[in-house]
Amino acid sequence: MQVGCSETDITPHVPIHLDGYAQRQKPARTIASPLHARGFVFSHGGLSLGLITADLLMLDREQAWQIREMAGRLTGIDPANIIISCSHTHSGPALTPFLGNPPDPEYINWLGKALAGVLLQAWENQEEVRAGFASTQVHGIGANRRNPGEAADQELIVLGFQNSAGAIKALLYNFACHPTVLGADNLLITPDYPGAAAQVLKALFPGTVAGFINGACGDISTRFTRRQQSHAEAGRLGTILGAAAASLAAGLSFTDADLAALTITVPVEAKQGVELAQAEAEIARWQGRLEELKRAGATPGELRQAQTGLEGALFQKELEKVLTTLDREVQLSLWRLGDVGLVSIPGELFSSLGRAIKERSPLAKTIIAGYSNGYINYIPHREAYREGGYEALLTPLAPGFGENLVSAVVQALQALGKE
Repeated sequence: MQVGCSETDITPHVPIHLDGYAQRQKPARTIASPLHARGFVFSHGGLSLGLITADLLMLDREQAWQIREMAGRLTGIDPANIIISCSHTHSGPALTPFLGNPPDPEYINWLGKALAGVLLQAWENQEEVRAGFASTQVHGIGANRRNPGEAADQELIVLGFQNSAGAIKALLYNFACHPTVLGADNLLITPDYPGAAAQVLKALFPGTVAGFINGACGDISTRFTRRQQSHAEAGRLGTILGAAAASLAAGLSFTDADLAALTITVPVEAKQGVELAQAEAEIARWQGRLEELKRAGATPGELRQAQTGLEGALFQKELEKVLTTLDREVQLSLWRLGDVGLVSIPGELFSSLGRAIKERSPLAKTIIAGYSNGYINYIPHREAYREGGYEALLTPLAPGFGENLVSAVVQALQALGKE
């Protein structure tokens, strides 16, 4: 296998509006930490794959496809074999009007060229490598934000590539947790905890390009694990993750590896809209719940849970507009890099669904690449719709879509594993 990699700075100039929180209306006033994009090219037996990881909240499907086409023209890689995976930092530039924060069209135009360009640079420095992987459990960063007592996928997967000189040329590290250490009051640009993890890896592996891939974290965040919402806390959690990834990378064993890839299409079914009276009743219920928690002196995590529930209830009044523009199918890219699978998910997959893919996959390890090649919203498990809450209220997807997606992905992984 041949691998090429590259890194570029994608930090916008300020002032610029940030994404991730509807209640944050003021633009960013300075930069706490730079944002980066990293490009990776994998080639073997006539097949080439391109991966771009970026410190961004998300791209919509059209934006992602335009960049994939541009990168394909520059490199010759089939755009269907290019994945753009966003870290989902909530302290990066607004790229879509989804949450009401106005995007900067000049930045978006420049960003597209920068992302395509970082893949071109990766294409230009390919060399023969061998691959190795390892995994471990990392506790204390993420937890189920709907119910901290429920299970959360805390697996860290590291995939490394060693060149003929014995140096680790590239690393991919996959972990599932919302980068939401910083809240809506933060007006500083930052990649959040994944940025601190990247700094650890860069310091310990100079010359290595390390790309973060967020996983199935639709219901996983730092809400019940963070000690405070500060840049120092983002650094602390990122250091924990980066140190764990570095430890795995240092102990990797490398072997020759091949490639395989395919694309699948999964039909999308929209959920039914709600009557205005029902929406108003749901809003009143969450308003009452929030006031009740405030009077009882609830924890910040409990208050945030109710606040987001209210945001989801308010969104239901806009649901009909969203349903008219909802894609009727989604495309997923599935790769096999040696014994490791990688699945692009264009949205926020719930942890239990991601674990189901991993457990049923025939490959040694499977990386769930969330926020990749577009964004179709939250992808909850069926029970979440009965429980209610922010994610279930906000998503336009019908109950059962998540389970159907898991079945389609597992079937495709089984076919991919036989190639």
